[in-house]
Amino acid sequence: MGSTAETGTILEKLFGSIETVADDKARMELLTNLKLAMGTLSRAQLMEHMNNLNLEVLFGCLVSDNSEQIQSTCDILKNLMTVLDPVACLDKYHESITQGFSHDAPEVPALIMSHLTRCIEVDESSLNKYPNLRVAVIGQLASEELNAAKEADKLLMKYGTTKSGKDYFLSQEAVDTFNALLNKKPSISETKKFRVYEVLTNISTLSADHFNTLNTSVGLMNLLITLSFKSDDFLGQINAIEILANLAGCPHGQEALKTAGVFQEIKTLTESLGTEPHGEILLPGIIKFIGKVGAVSLPPTEMTALVMTTILQSGINFPLKTVAVEAFAHIGGTVEGKQYYKNLPNIRKYFELIRELLSIAPTESRTRGLEAMSFLFGSDEANEDCLPHWFNILFHDMSELMDLVRLPFPEMRIAALNFLSSIAHLEWAQRHYLKGAGVIEFLTSRNPEPVKECVYAKFRLVQIIVDSPSAAKILSAENMALLKLYIHQGPFYAHAEATVATAGAE
Repeated sequence: MGSTAETGTILEKLFGSIETVADDKARMELLTNLKLAMGTLSRAQLMEHMNNLNLEVLFGCLVSDNSEQIQSTCDILKNLMTVLDPVACLDKYHESITQGFSHDAPEVPALIMSHLTRCIEVDESSLNKYPNLRVAVIGQLASEELNAAKEADKLLMKYGTTKSGKDYFLSQEAVDTFNALLNKKPSISETKKFRVYEVLTNISTLSADHFNTLNTSVGLMNLLITLSFKSDDFLGQINAIEILANLAGCPHGQEALKTAGVFQEIKTLTESLGTEPHGEILLPGIIKFIGKVGAVSLPPTEMTALVMTTILQSGINFPLKTVAVEAFAHIGGTVEGKQYYKNLPNIRKYFELIRELLSIAPTESRTRGLEAMSFLFGSDEANEDCLPHWFNILFHDMSELMDLVRLPFPEMRIAALNFLSSIAHLEWAQRHYLKGAGVIEFLTSRNPEPVKECVYAKFRLVQIIVDSPSAAKILSAENMALLKLYIHQGPFYAHAEATVATAGAE
């Protein structure tokens, strides 16, 4: 298309043309040309021309009944807004961004919330001066479109990790906004209410103050207990128990659940599962609840026994077995849990069944099983002496684990790399796998990975090995030097020959 300067001029002309054209067909053609022109520029080159481009022109294109035009406009806005400083963009186009929340097309508020998430990542206080946006985000939890609701959930949880967000969720404004949404007239659907309950519960896990504030103002605990144990709506019961499980995953939440009698309710429910009409459907949620409890402290004996029994009896019901293995891993991630497992006379049987899950289950179950084992092996070193034994049951030969690491499925590949990372700092593990055939070659290979997350996962693994004091005693000086060179060059290093070849191909 010519030089960067010429392309920049074309962009500016296209923006000017879009602003003046009234015909939908002609505007769509201009938007298509704009996307093509932008595609010829790198991010750095595009940044050179951003000061001369007025995004209000594109926001104006969203006022249309043409779904294709709206989608194209969103695609272009997404690319341009990621080039700009997100907070500066928010300040400059605040009014248009606010209007985006009321757009009928779900991709528009989703685009806006994605941008607000970037704002928080750059400056956690960026939303403080725009309280209307925070209210609008909470309102999106009741969106008819699931994608918009999920984007709102993700944004609110990201906000909750910041000091500004934590302060906001303790404010009267936030409490009033959540209450107004739950008590909206006409009433929002039960499905939407459960979205709000889940977000409120996740916020409640931030601290005891957050829990007390929301529990007092919204009556969250009583509401969830009623839905979990005193309702005839078994689907609502399933959802409510899973939401309560989130509270069980933090110390103050677990203490509140005990005080409110939830542990006893769960135990009573487990005893009646065999006679409950929907017992099989309720079981996964109860197992998840027990797993969340186990991540904090050893659950009561009856609860732990249910997890173990489920692993033994679930057979080829891999979804149920996966949930039970995840709960098993959470329990084993604590000092108490590992000690409990060490004293079980038949513990080998459970790890053999987990090995079976990792070997023959569908990809999703195998991936989740590996992620669970990362938690069990990597969360505590106090009982390190039992880990080598359990590892050898899971993987009879190191090549079995390396086969998983080399699979073309990104999720499982990442899970396997993360599992290796969970034990990469332990000397017994290094002795076990670093001397395996082809391991160093794989770790230092620059062959393309399926996705960038795989690159980061492998780089993180190598970094842990290099930083470990024991690795130098196990590896030869030559292999240690190769790993250090890999780290020095960074995750995305490319050989000079490859760069020249690529340039030539272009």
